Amino acid sequence: MAMSFKSWLGAQLKPQQKLWLDYYRPSRRRFSATANRKIFILQSARHSPNLGDFAIAFEQRQWLAHHCPAYELEELYTDGQPADYRQMARVLTPKDILVFQGGGNLGDLWPHWEYERQFIVQKFPKNPIVILPQSAYFSETPQGERLLRRAQRIYNQHPNLTMAARDRTSYNFLKTKFGLSNVLLTPDIVLADHQLKASVAQAKLQRQSGKVTLALRQDKEKRLTANLEVELANSPDLTVTKLDTVLTNYQPAQFQGALQQLLWCFAQSELVITDRLHGLIFCYLTQTPCLFLDNLDYKLKHLYETWLQPCTFIQPTTVETLHEDIANLRQQGPTKQVLDFTADFRPLQQTFQTLMAL
Repeated sequence: MAMSFKSWLGAQLKPQQKLWLDYYRPSRRRFSATANRKIFILQSARHSPNLGDFAIAFEQRQWLAHHCPAYELEELYTDGQPADYRQMARVLTPKDILVFQGGGNLGDLWPHWEYERQFIVQKFPKNPIVILPQSAYFSETPQGERLLRRAQRIYNQHPNLTMAARDRTSYNFLKTKFGLSNVLLTPDIVLADHQLKASVAQAKLQRQSGKVTLALRQDKEKRLTANLEVELANSPDLTVTKLDTVLTNYQPAQFQGALQQLLWCFAQSELVITDRLHGLIFCYLTQTPCLFLDNLDYKLKHLYETWLQPCTFIQPTTVETLHEDIANLRQQGPTKQVLDFTADFRPLQQTFQTLMAL
């Protein structure tokens, strides 16, 4: 099949060049021009079928609405177009705040989102910008080093940029590699959640003995082998349920209900095995025993060591030790350990208080 000129041109352009081209394409998105101050939430995943990303998007909107009640909240979604930012620019004032969704895409593992973030930071120097809690990972490859140098140049030039890291390793990396005055260490925003925890408690679900839920990736960060999955499924004393936290055949209006169903599934499990960072966090929210396998950028390990290590019902595992670790954690039995992250979110709250006072 012959390639269209548009497809051919896109293949020739560098990512940053394509963003500039797409920025000037037509956009149907419109924003209201009101006198009220606004917070624009950029790269919002509220339309994403990845329930971890959706949970971040859901919680960050709740958190911002609570702590910045005088501001109108507008969201630009990950399934939108770069041209939507041009529509945003038409109503933007210097007192409006730009906020990037938190997550795990600060770096070259998912370079599209990093290029887009750099593009926006460079495009809007007059507005305060906050990058909500992220895992940072730039690989020691030519691509990773090149993208890091570009990030350093662009981020360091912005006069009012705040970066929040959701684990201590990322925090140390950002403090070392970037010359920013405001780098924060803040938990993943989903750990601020109260509504999801309350809904699980209200459901009064009973754990099912022997029920093991596998919440595993199906992308390039996957670690558990297909053979080991089969071994677990054939274990005579286990009832294994397989799922991923990425939905198929769902519409955005159904995502919140699907997230609730997933949390209920976790809450009914004797044990969850996951390589998803938010699989780990969902286990904490539901107080479900969890074994986690780390992924390519070690973000599960880093978040666990920073915030969740006091929880003895959440433990790391490896492919080699998984069977032994399952037996040990099942023998330990259920344990409730609720942590208080109130003080850990305070620097982020203070940052927004400062920006709102400008």
